[in-house]
Amino acid sequence: MKAITGYQCPGCGFQRAAHAFLHGNIAEAVSYNLFFIIAIPYLLVLLYSSLMMHGKNPSRTTVKLYDLATSRYAIFSYIAIYLIWWVVRNILGI
Repeated sequence: MKAITGYQCPGCGFQRAAHAFLHGNIAEAVSYNLFFIIAIPYLLVLLYSSLMMHGKNPSRTTVKLYDLATSRYAIFSYIAIYLIWWVVRNILGI
């Protein structure tokens, strides 16, 4: 995207950020992509609640967590923050 348009996509550096995070370098991960701070907790909650929902007799807390993570509000909020990050990233040159 950057080679074609000159703009950075919102996910640029995310793979490097994930690699740094998995190696315990949290500050380095954030330096590669600041959106990583928002994306990882949401994705972890979504993954955890999805896995727990497929078990036998999920608890009420698990069901509520899954319903919250997969609600339209949560998904649209995530997408809106993602798009805002895209604009801010290119305006500020982050």
